[in-house]
Amino acid sequence: MNLESSTVNLLLGAIITLQVWIVRELFNLKARLNLVLARCPQCKMMFKAEGFLPLIVALALLGGTATASAPPLKEIVLAWDYTSRDVDAFVLRGTPTLTTNLPAWPVVATIPALVSNTIVTNFTLTMEPGQMFFVLTASNFWGESGFSNITNTPNIAPAGSGLNLKRKS
Repeated sequence: MNLESSTVNLLLGAIITLQVWIVRELFNLKARLNLVLARCPQCKMMFKAEGFLPLIVALALLGGTATASAPPLKEIVLAWDYTSRDVDAFVLRGTPTLTTNLPAWPVVATIPALVSNTIVTNFTLTMEPGQMFFVLTASNFWGESGFSNITNTPNIAPAGSGLNLKRKS
């Protein structure tokens, strides 16, 4: 069977688009799973004893909602300028504090660098409220680049001098 290069490119583009969607859905599942684990002591014990599968089944049965009091998830868009085609993927790392060295930051997502023959320069991330710091690297067959600058979600509102609570009556 001999396929034309345009058909092969179309199929490769569709496969990469599907991979991007799968990565995003897995990250969303991870975020929902973290919400469940944060709010359900029994779930934490079940996770330690039996692993991911029972929690994923529970999440599916709950329709992806942890509890009625779970904070809403928010989408943020991270963008970068990178024009080299010598990259296979971008590796996004994130952490809630700056106390960990960059190489030890957990990988949040691995983002395919090309979609439909176009360099990817942004990524939409769904996350729960709270400050997060992010860094990006580019990778290919030969290895991973150095780290980008660090960016972060907006700071949590500080308790300033005007935030004093007292009873009026």
